[in-house]
Amino acid sequence: MRRRLPAPGRTPLTLVTLLAGCVLVAVLLLDTGSASHPDGAVISTIPGAQASLRPAGGDTELRLSGMPQPRAKMIYEVWLLRPQEHARPIDDMFTVTHGGHAIVDLPGHLNGVREVMLTEEPIGGSDSPTGQVLLRVVHPSALARG
Repeated sequence: MRRRLPAPGRTPLTLVTLLAGCVLVAVLLLDTGSASHPDGAVISTIPGAQASLRPAGGDTELRLSGMPQPRAKMIYEVWLLRPQEHARPIDDMFTVTHGGHAIVDLPGHLNGVREVMLTEEPIGGSDSPTGQVLLRVVHPSALARG
């Protein structure tokens, strides 16, 4: 008796393989483990932009590279997001060097901060983000908390 094979793409093994492949891609794209991202997970809408958080004495530095200059009459502003709070701006607003680099001093060790966010705001800054969040750095301690 001749055994008929299931149609391609419908075998349990094919579905399991496809699912495993999707999970692997998701893990590679969203990998936020502290061992591979000790500076936090970076989510950016700016192609080529990179960011990291580094301790600097009693403060923390946000180091940026690959950033474009802000648009005319705009400036970059950094926001700190804590659980159950609205994003709060730090005091400094900035642009980047011609090479797209900047180092921004953030207050303290960022205790309780879940995310550091970057937006482009009108010169003078804003009390709350007015535009799209261009870049997020999920703080390593937030990754450890899950």
